[in-house]
Amino acid sequence: MYEARPLTPVKRQHLALAGPAVMPALVATAAGFLSLACAAGLEQLSAQNRGKMFMLEQGQTRDQVMAIMGTDSTEVAKGVFRTGKIANPYCSETHEVNGYDWEILYYATNVRNTDGALTEEELTPVVLKDGLLDGWGWNYFRHLSQEYDIQRTGPVPPGQEGEGGG
Repeated sequence: MYEARPLTPVKRQHLALAGPAVMPALVATAAGFLSLACAAGLEQLSAQNRGKMFMLEQGQTRDQVMAIMGTDSTEVAKGVFRTGKIANPYCSETHEVNGYDWEILYYATNVRNTDGALTEEELTPVVLKDGLLDGWGWNYFRHLSQEYDIQRTGPVPPGQEGEGGG
């Protein structure tokens, strides 16, 4: 049998690290971990999108393209303790040219800077013509825009359409 013993009070010890001088270092460390986690999410999305591009085939429907590429958003760091989401696709634009409805979906595929703001070089265009996959990649899109005189308005992130495009 066990013998009941009275509880003895535990002596509290204060850690020297808990002082106000250490607080900025703790905040910076926590922000660094958050930034790394969010950066990893964006880099992972970029790598996944690159891999999924190999499954695309000309003539697939928009729904098939979206099913292959996915539509999940990814958390990204936007500063200390602030995060945001990057949509997948990142942004899109539509054009009606020569009787065709064109939709260009921009996917993150070559992330170089993990600040949450993607540049054209970090994106790959996927082009739909009348709802069917016509092609993808910047070389294809440049050729297409010259052939059909498509004036690009993007890529402009969602929510910033009034700032020069969209």
